Amino acid sequence: MQITSALSNIFLVVSKYRIEVKPSAIQTKIVCIAYAVMVASVFVWQPNVFTYQLLVQSTLLVLISVYFLWRWLNREKCDFVVQVSYLGEWNYLDQRDDANWWIGEQSKMFAGLLWVQLIPFLKRNQPNVGSSACWCWIYQDRVNEQDYRRLCRCIIAAQQRREKVDTNAKL
Repeated sequence: MQITSALSNIFLVVSKYRIEVKPSAIQTKIVCIAYAVMVASVFVWQPNVFTYQLLVQSTLLVLISVYFLWRWLNREKCDFVVQVSYLGEWNYLDQRDDANWWIGEQSKMFAGLLWVQLIPFLKRNQPNVGSSACWCWIYQDRVNEQDYRRLCRCIIAAQQRREKVDTNAKL
C-alpha cells in the first residue's frame, strides 16, 4: 500500500499539464464597470464651481478614455497555452521569448481568481526576486474547472515549499 502511494506521489511531482487560457468575460465586465465609474465621477461635480469647468471635465474624459483604450490595446495576450507541474514550473508553449517561469510562493487564491506570481526560472533560488517577478491574473472563466483546480494545487504546493524552507532554516 505504501509503495502505491509513493509511486502516485512521484507521478504527481513529475507530471506536467497543458493548460489553455482563454479571454475572460469577468475581466471585461470589471474593466467596463471601472471605466463607467471613472467617467461618471467626472460628471457628478457640482455645476459652475469654477470657470472652464466643462473644459476640465471634457479633458479628463478624454484622458480617462485614452488611458483605458491604451491599457486595453496593450493588455496581456488573452489566449495562451502553458505547461505547469506541481514542482512549480510554468512554461509558455506559444513561442514567447520569456517562456520559462517558476510559480512563486506569494501566489494567492481568491474566490474565482488566481493571482499567480511568476519568477524567471533562472532567478528562482535568488533571495530577492520581487523586482523581476511578474503577476498573472487567472479568472475562473479563463480555464476549465479541472485546470483551475490543478492551478490551485500548484499554488498550494508552492506555498508548502516556502513553509518547508522556513522550517529547515529555523532548525
